Amino acid sequence: MTYLARSPLLIDSEGRIMERIFGLETEYATISNNPDSHVGFIFRALRRGDLVLPASLWGGVANEFKSDASREYVDNGASAELSLAEDTDFGKYPYRIYAAHVSLGRRYVAESTEPEYYSDNNKFKVSLYANVEDSAGNSWASHANYLASRKLEEKFYIAALAVHNLSRIVWSGAGSVVWDRKAGFSYHLSERAKFIKDVIGFDTISRRALVNLRDEPLADEKRFRRIHDVSGETVFSPNVNTLRFAATSIILRACELGVNFFDLMPEFPVAALHSISSDPTLRRLVVLKNGRKLSALDLQQELAVRSLEHTLRAGYITQQEIKWGKYWLDLIDDLKAGHLDRRSNELDWILKQKLIEKELERNSKDQRVTKNRFYIAQAKALHYHKLAPEEGGGMRALRAGIFPNSPSDEVFEKGVELPQTRARLRVQAIRELIDLGLFNGADWCMVSAKDNLSPAKALLLNDPYETDPARLKDWIKSLRGKPGSRLSRVTRSLRYKKESVA
Repeated sequence: MTYLARSPLLIDSEGRIMERIFGLETEYATISNNPDSHVGFIFRALRRGDLVLPASLWGGVANEFKSDASREYVDNGASAELSLAEDTDFGKYPYRIYAAHVSLGRRYVAESTEPEYYSDNNKFKVSLYANVEDSAGNSWASHANYLASRKLEEKFYIAALAVHNLSRIVWSGAGSVVWDRKAGFSYHLSERAKFIKDVIGFDTISRRALVNLRDEPLADEKRFRRIHDVSGETVFSPNVNTLRFAATSIILRACELGVNFFDLMPEFPVAALHSISSDPTLRRLVVLKNGRKLSALDLQQELAVRSLEHTLRAGYITQQEIKWGKYWLDLIDDLKAGHLDRRSNELDWILKQKLIEKELERNSKDQRVTKNRFYIAQAKALHYHKLAPEEGGGMRALRAGIFPNSPSDEVFEKGVELPQTRARLRVQAIRELIDLGLFNGADWCMVSAKDNLSPAKALLLNDPYETDPARLKDWIKSLRGKPGSRLSRVTRSLRYKKESVA
C-alpha cells in the first residue's frame, strides 16, 4: 500500500512504508574508592580497545566512534556514556547492548591494573554498573531515540507516549528497593520512576519528563524528527529490550495515522507512574481525566489493541512490528491473568525480586532489624546491574541462558554485524580516511577529511537510511591524487612500500 507524500507517515519517496530507525544511549555508573582518580580513570578506560577515531576532545570530553559504529564519551564530566549505532532491527539490537557491556567492562578491568593507580599500598578499586540509580540516590541514563517524519507534530504523540511510558513499567521495569520511614522496606517495579517529575519537558538531568521534547534530529531537519525518550531504564532481558523499541514504534505508527489516545491520559500522570511503580501486584488502579479507573495493564492493553488494529487495517506496519506486537499482547494477557511465574525469566523486575528474596533467606540471621533487611536487599539489587570487575545477576542470567533469546558466547565476544543504516557508511568512511593518513573528524551525520594544504571536505550523511557506498567511493576518489597534497604523498608512499615488498 502507498500513501500520500504530504502525510506524517514514515514512508519513502515512492510512498512505501519504511522500517523505523532507533537507537540507545546508556550512561554507566562508575563507583570507586578514590574520587581524585575517578574521571581520569574513565577517560583512559574509554581510550582502550578497538576505537576507530584517534582520541579527540569535543567540549572537553573524550568523544570517539568505535568500529561497531557506536560513539562513546565522558558525559557531564563524571560518567562513561555509550550511544549505540542507529539500527532498524529490533531483535538484534539487544545483542549490541550486551557486547558493549562486555567490552567496556573488560577495559575497566584492564585499566584498573595499571600501576599509576597504586601508592603506599593503597589499591584503587573501581566497579562498573549498567543501571539508572545507586544507593546514594544518584541517577544514570538509559535514553532511547526514534526516527519520525518532520511532519509528525508533537501534539499527535504526546498523550500516547505519556500513557505508554507510565504504564509499560509493568514489563519494562528494572525493579527497585525503596526505604520509607513509615512503610519500611518495599520493592518497586521501576528504578526510573522516582526521577520523573513532569509530563512534558526538555530537561534530561533534573526535571525529567515522561515525554521529552528535545528537537535535535541528527539528520535532515526538513525531513526527520528524533523523538528522545528519557524515561527508560537499563535491563538485561532480550525480549524486554526488544519490546521497548518495538512497542514504542508501533504506537508511533498509530499516531502517524492520526489515532487518538487522549482518553487514556490519567488525571495526574506523574503521580500515576509513581503509584504503579509501588505496586508489584500490578492491580492498582489510576484515575483517568475522563473519570475511568484502569490498571497499568489495562492501559497497556488498550494501547496495544488500538495501535495494532489501526496499523493492521491501514497496512501501515512492518513484519517485525507484527511479530513483536503479538508478543506484546500475549505478555499483557499473561500478566493480567496473574501468571507472573510464567514470565519470571523474561522480566527483569521479577527475576531481580527473586534473587533478592533468596539473598534475604540466605542472610536471615542478619535481619533482626528491618533496616538490615533493606541494606541486604539494596546491595543485591545493585549487584544485579554489575559489569566489572565481576558480572552481576543480569549478565549471569544472560550467560546462563536463563532469559529467552539469550545471546551466544560469540555475540558477547564479537557483537553483531553493522546495521543497514548510514552507520555502516560512517564506519567505512572513517576507515578509508585512516588508511589514507588523513586528519579527520566525525559526527552522526558527517565525516570530514583534511590535509595540511587544503580546506576540509565533508561527506554529509543526513539521510539515516543511506547505505549505498557509491557516493562514499566518489567522495574518496575526489580526495585522491591532489598534486602536492599530503594525501598524494601518503598514497605514493604506501604504493611504493607495497611494490618494494612484492
